[in-house]
Amino acid sequence: VAAAPASGGATQDVARTSTEPADRDHDGLSDHAELGATAVRQPTLAPLTTALARRTTRPVRLLFLGSSTTYGVGASSPSSRYVDQVVSTLQRVFPSVADENGPVRDLQRSTDRPDSTPGVQGINGGVGGSTAATYFTDSHEYGVGVVQPSCVVHMIGSNDAVARVPVPAFRDHVAAVIRRIDAASDRPPCHLLLQPVRRVGVDRETWRTYGAALQQVAQARARVTFVDVGAEFEAHDALGADPDQLIGPDDVHLTDAGHALLAATLLRSLGLTRRGLGTGTDPRRVDTDRDGIPDKRELRSHVVLLRLV
Repeated sequence: VAAAPASGGATQDVARTSTEPADRDHDGLSDHAELGATAVRQPTLAPLTTALARRTTRPVRLLFLGSSTTYGVGASSPSSRYVDQVVSTLQRVFPSVADENGPVRDLQRSTDRPDSTPGVQGINGGVGGSTAATYFTDSHEYGVGVVQPSCVVHMIGSNDAVARVPVPAFRDHVAAVIRRIDAASDRPPCHLLLQPVRRVGVDRETWRTYGAALQQVAQARARVTFVDVGAEFEAHDALGADPDQLIGPDDVHLTDAGHALLAATLLRSLGLTRRGLGTGTDPRRVDTDRDGIPDKRELRSHVVLLRLV
């Protein structure tokens, strides 16, 4: 994962004792309380954990990019797709005020009619057959500007390896997509770079170099996390005897069991919990939403209101 960004705190913050919690904006809320344990442990996830902490008042949109597996090929129903399973799990773990969270929608529909309902939302921007050079188009870029995702999941590399795209070109394409997404975002999201399941005919050493390229991209940037979801399939011998029937008869796409394992592997690697969330406020600002009410006072008023209700 990428290293934590520099704190940028004032000189007197550096001199704090080890027992005194850091409070960069001096608002009476410690940085740990505002960020939450998950973001303190894994700073690259901060945009997502912050959005999840605010989920009762605004949408938390996750945009999934990639090729046919992201689109859902191989799954017997939309609910069986890995994307939908990740989103439904997050909706269950992080409920909002809405009676029921909506299903995953495709990027075109989400762009045409953005859903302003608070809570976790999934948006599928997968395009079958795409490579690192083609999985993010001008239409995707426009969509990002409209939906403003809190987190973007990139699962790419399978078709590149089969087509023998040079690894440096693959790496540069992915890095360029991240830059385009950040430039189109009012608040740059976190990025998850997933190394997919290795394809039949691609040897392990070649596949390792593509994973290393994704790791390089993640290590060079804040807010970027690398997750090797394909390693779990290697552990299950999915490209060999495949005892759990994770790969379909075409030797390319995942079965329902494969989609389920992929979703579970990603969720486990992120380790997102309600207890790990912070206040959803910015530890660098006394008044995160700039409404004239300091964060600490606003949070206390919110708690009092909840108790009265």
